[in-house]
Amino acid sequence: MRKSTTALLVVMCLCSWVSSFGQNDGRWKVVQHVVLTRQTNPVLPTTLFTPTKTAVYRLSVYMSADSLERQSTTYDLLINWNDVTGVRADTALSVNLNGGSSWTQLGGYLFSPQPGTPFFYSVSINNSAPIDAVYNVVFTIEQLQ
Repeated sequence: MRKSTTALLVVMCLCSWVSSFGQNDGRWKVVQHVVLTRQTNPVLPTTLFTPTKTAVYRLSVYMSADSLERQSTTYDLLINWNDVTGVRADTALSVNLNGGSSWTQLGGYLFSPQPGTPFFYSVSINNSAPIDAVYNVVFTIEQLQ
C-alpha cells in the first residue's frame, strides 16, 4: 500500500510539473489596465500610475484608429516616466488614417521607473483635423513579483 501511495504521489507531482510548462507562472501582477475606446479628442498628459517601490515593470499597449475616409490625420501616443536613475524616459506609438484605418502595438516593453514619480501618457492629433474618425488605446502594466 505504501509503495502504491508513493508512486501515485510521484505521478501526480510529475503531471503537475509537466502541465505547468507554457503557463503563466504568476511572477507578473497586473497593476494597471486601461481601455479607451472610440476616442475623438486629444488627451493631455494624464497619470496612468505611480509606482510605490523599485521594481521591474512590463508595458503592453495596443492602439488603433478608424475612419471611413482616407486622410492625413495621425494620432500620436506619448508615454513618459522617470527611470529608476532619475533620467526622463519615453516611448511613442503612432497610427495614421492614410489607409482609412490602422493599428499598432508595443508588447512586453520592460522598464524600471523611479518610485513616487508618475507614469504619464498623452495623445495628440497631428497633420489635420480628423474627419469622422475615432481611436482606441489599451494599456496593461504588470509588475514583476
